[in-house]
Amino acid sequence: MANAVNYLAQIQTGQTIQAVHVNQFVDALSGSVAYDLVTSGSYTIIGPLYATASWATNAINAKTADSASKPYIASNASTNTEYTLVFKNSTGTLNDYHQLAADGTNGPYYNPSTNTLTVPVISGSSVQATSLTGSLSGSITGTASFATSASYALTSSYASNGVTNLGVGTFYDTTTQTVVAGASASITLNSPVINDGVTLVSNSRITVTRTGIYNLQFSAQIQTTVGGGPTVYIWLRKNATNITNSNTGVSIQNQNQKYVGAWNFVESLIAGDYLELVWYVNGGASAQLVAESAGPTNGGVGIPSVIVTMTQVK
Repeated sequence: MANAVNYLAQIQTGQTIQAVHVNQFVDALSGSVAYDLVTSGSYTIIGPLYATASWATNAINAKTADSASKPYIASNASTNTEYTLVFKNSTGTLNDYHQLAADGTNGPYYNPSTNTLTVPVISGSSVQATSLTGSLSGSITGTASFATSASYALTSSYASNGVTNLGVGTFYDTTTQTVVAGASASITLNSPVINDGVTLVSNSRITVTRTGIYNLQFSAQIQTTVGGGPTVYIWLRKNATNITNSNTGVSIQNQNQKYVGAWNFVESLIAGDYLELVWYVNGGASAQLVAESAGPTNGGVGIPSVIVTMTQVK
C-alpha cells in the first residue's frame, strides 16, 4: 500500500503553505516516494511514456480495447520475454497475442489463431500473407512464374486480342494448271482472300507468322483432256522438304471427266515456316487442275482450280 496524500485540510485559502505541504506532491510526481494517486479527466502527454512491471500487472489482463487511443499489453506465455505493446484501431477482444503495425489509417492486423493477415489498405507496399480475401485494385507487377496454371486466365480477353490471335488464311487459283506425265510441280494460288497471320509467298508457299498447330484443307478439280487414264498424286511439302507419308493418289478413268481431290493435313509450325501442296502425274500424257469462269452451265458461279484454307487450331 503506497502513501496517501494528506495535508489537504491545511492547504486552504488564508492558510500559510509550508514546504512539507508541497514536498509530498514533488515526491509523488518524481517517483522518489510511492503515493496512491487517483485522477480523472483527459490527458495530453508530451514525450515518451514509460511503464514499470507493476504498472503492467493489470494491463496484462485487459481484454477489451475501448478505442484506438488506448495502449494495451498483450499477454505472452513465454518466460523471460518482454511483453508486446499493441494499439487497436477498433474495439474487440485482444486475444493472447495480437500485434498491430499501424499505417496511420487502418494498418495490417494479424490473427494468430487463424494464421491470417487482414490488410484493409494496400498502398505502395508489398504484402505477404497466407491468403488474401477480398478484391484488389491497381496494378500488379511480377513475372510469369507466378501463374501456376492456365486456369488463372478467366476469359479469353486476357489473351492478346482474345481468340482472334489465332491465324487464318484462305486462297484460291483462277487458272488451269497442267503437268505432263512423269513430272511434278507446286500447286499455285493467285487469289488470297483472308491473310491474318497466314500469308501467300511466291504464289505457292503458305507461310505463317505465328507459332502453333495448323489445319490445312484443300480441294482441287482434276481432269485429263487426253487418253491414257493417269493417276494424280498430291502431297504436302514443308520448308522445301516433302513430308513423309503425306501422299494420296486420284485415278482419272475417263477423258474430260472431272474429279475432285480433297483432304486435310495438320502440322505444327513455328513463325516463318511454310507449307506447299505438290502434285505429280503418272501415266497417260498429262493432267490438269481445271478452273472455269462463271457461266450458265455452272450456275453463274466461277470454279477455282484449287481452293486452300489454313487455320490455326492451337
